[in-house]
Amino acid sequence: MKKLACIVLSLILAGSMATVVQAEEAESASGGENYLMGLSLFSRDFTVDICEQILNDEAAAYEEETGNHVDFTWLFCEYSVDQQIADVESLITKGCDAIAVRVTDTEGCNVCFDMCREAEIPSVAMWNGGEGADITIFAVDNYIIGQHQANWFIDYQKQTGETYICGYLDGISTADDTLLRCKGFCDAIEAEYGDLTSGPIQVVEIQYSENNADTSQKLTEDWLVTHPDMNCVIGWNDISAYGATQAFISNGFAPDEYVIIGCDGTDYNDLLHDSTWEMTVGITFAPNCEQLWNTMIALCEGDMDRAHEYGDVTPDSYFDITKDNIEEWNELAGL
Repeated sequence: MKKLACIVLSLILAGSMATVVQAEEAESASGGENYLMGLSLFSRDFTVDICEQILNDEAAAYEEETGNHVDFTWLFCEYSVDQQIADVESLITKGCDAIAVRVTDTEGCNVCFDMCREAEIPSVAMWNGGEGADITIFAVDNYIIGQHQANWFIDYQKQTGETYICGYLDGISTADDTLLRCKGFCDAIEAEYGDLTSGPIQVVEIQYSENNADTSQKLTEDWLVTHPDMNCVIGWNDISAYGATQAFISNGFAPDEYVIIGCDGTDYNDLLHDSTWEMTVGITFAPNCEQLWNTMIALCEGDMDRAHEYGDVTPDSYFDITKDNIEEWNELAGL
């Protein structure tokens, strides 16, 4: 019986060794490497669907060309700093070859990049800044977006001849780069009129929207009490602009009695069709997702110089959307 057991064990070990050898030979023949990219984001917003598709397509093309295989692990902290730190720790434990972090708190999440460095895993501060990453790439230049909003509005005011009393729903209070949209807007208004409150476009309120429609609605409702003549709200994104719209509607305003300006150009475009909104800045994220892929795959391959070549550029991908060109935008954005 012992002899039979030894024979069976020998056959099992031989088979296992053969499997390992065959696997090694197959990998050697294909020349393939296996890479794992980890991505930690503050929420699963609309950009993720675009990014996932592009990264998957790029990975498939890359595998066909090189024989190297790429997998992705996506984690979402839902604006919790502690959860994002735990998520990055999990990505490190999984053995990711490169990790991208779209931080929920610019300062609080610095520890994420410190952990990556200690684990000797290259890191990317993805799309909205962050301290301590090996590469910092920006999906957009938020300052320029704010300037787009202001410059369009200045031209619009010259056409209407009206005076606009405005509130600006700023970005996420803990994500410094998002706040540059408001700064870009205000700087353009000051450059045109000398200050924020003397010209025909007057910015009388600025508050953080925290990327939340309910917060934006409540802030706008409070503003309408404090400033009964307020007739315009600029949102750092479309979610905050939508919250402001609800506030105007709930206070009995007709669409032609107020102006709404947003940014994103994805989920609320019907409001442009019926003139509930005047304008939003569209962002075509495809170039940014391709940039992310090129940066991350260079890091996986250990080519830091090439990663910097891709990562140190911000694509120009903005489109001033109104009811007059909404169909052109929808076709461009694949909506």
